[in-house]
Amino acid sequence: MLQLLTHVVGTSAGRLHQMACKAMLETAVCASGIDGCASATQGEIDVLLLGLQSPALTVRETALQCLMAMMLVLPLPDEEMDEEQGMQLVQRVWVVRHDEEEAIQILAL
Repeated sequence: MLQLLTHVVGTSAGRLHQMACKAMLETAVCASGIDGCASATQGEIDVLLLGLQSPALTVRETALQCLMAMMLVLPLPDEEMDEEQGMQLVQRVWVVRHDEEEAIQILAL
């Protein structure tokens, strides 16, 4: 689902683009691990991490917002089971903190 939405966000404009961004964020909230919600799979997290590398500004911004919504289920670099995934997450966020767009830099803080 997130992969399809990422594609639509990166290739559409106007109302469809806005709806795809909203749907992507709502999907992330549904996978946030909060009470009554599912927990994102590593595959879903990987789709968002890949979105952080997109040439499309809105894909990078929306992927970062989705990751922020999923903070409770993201792997940590100090967890033995998820150490590699956690380090990958830290590396990608570090790169985004130095994005060419100031708005994304600020969002990544």
